[in-house]
Amino acid sequence: MQKSQTTEKKALTEKVMVSPEIKQVLFGLKRPGERIGDVVERVIQDRKRDEFIEFLDKRAKEAQYVPIESDPEMAHMMQGQGS
Repeated sequence: MQKSQTTEKKALTEKVMVSPEIKQVLFGLKRPGERIGDVVERVIQDRKRDEFIEFLDKRAKEAQYVPIESDPEMAHMMQGQGS
């Protein structure tokens, strides 16, 4: 469930200068009840999430894995499940 935006909005006190084109893009991304600051925050969160997923994908491609069955404790646990 999403947080209620009306009860948790922080005061916006800073100004950021953007071109008219960027302003229009931001207004185009705005959802009902959102302020431009909320849009910027959401875009930043999305970017951080995307970068983290890219990092995980890169790590998964570069990592060297060993079969889980090669761990004696895990192999023992897996044998217990098959009984």
